[in-house]
Amino acid sequence: MTDLPDNREVYPNAPLKLVACELRLQLAPGVDVAAAAAPFYDDVDADYPLQGLSPEQGFRVDFSAGGPVPAALSGGFRYLTRDKTRSVAVTSSALVVETSAYIRFEDFSDQVGRVIDALGQRLKIVSVERIGLRYIDELPVADLPGQTTDGFFAPSSLACGTAVPGLGEPAEFLSTSSYPLGADRHAVMRAGRVDQPIVAANGPLRIPHPSTTPLFVIDVDCSWTAVDTPPLAFERGIITKVLADLHKPVRALFEHTITDKLRNEVLRKEGTTA
Repeated sequence: MTDLPDNREVYPNAPLKLVACELRLQLAPGVDVAAAAAPFYDDVDADYPLQGLSPEQGFRVDFSAGGPVPAALSGGFRYLTRDKTRSVAVTSSALVVETSAYIRFEDFSDQVGRVIDALGQRLKIVSVERIGLRYIDELPVADLPGQTTDGFFAPSSLACGTAVPGLGEPAEFLSTSSYPLGADRHAVMRAGRVDQPIVAANGPLRIPHPSTTPLFVIDVDCSWTAVDTPPLAFERGIITKVLADLHKPVRALFEHTITDKLRNEVLRKEGTTA
């Protein structure tokens, strides 16, 4: 994968609504996930004291080159922080860590690492087949100066919104781009104007600032999948190193999609830290 600069700026008024890390797991034969729920809770209750919705009621969308593919998470358990802005969900095939109160990647990676340490003590996990890192940014058009997307995003991300003679501009549009990153890694980005938030306000997490529609969305999923390379061990150091590599193209794609006009007139204004 190409090395990308990581001298990133933390915007005080960032539009980030949700960050999720999913580890697709291969458990040892006969492992009882339900039996691990109580002892795992004992390990993490200082950080995640609340029981949440079962994982199949939570947030998950897989990506293919053709776009998002909904997928169900079966069984398992979910625990949340007291303010319900962070969640850990465990099923027979996955571990998902999510937050709607993201500050910095290093903090999020540390959260994932602590959960890996705890879960590894309670479940015999043979390998990790996929690591996914997803960032969803939602910018209400009403919050943009002039209430227009013109000038705030890269022309390539607005191209699908061009007016058609006799029909006018589309009410909604999304472009999908897929980027091979090498070593069984790739990134998929969707960007465009939509009339429904991707991150639901009535989901498992509390969304501190729910989006009002219409809005412009930047939805990036970077992942490593064991295709031509062996699966990974379920170890904190190995997994967080891959996450750090996946984070770089997430940031690069976001910065490529926005303009200095958005940075100066919206993102750098004092507001909600995300």
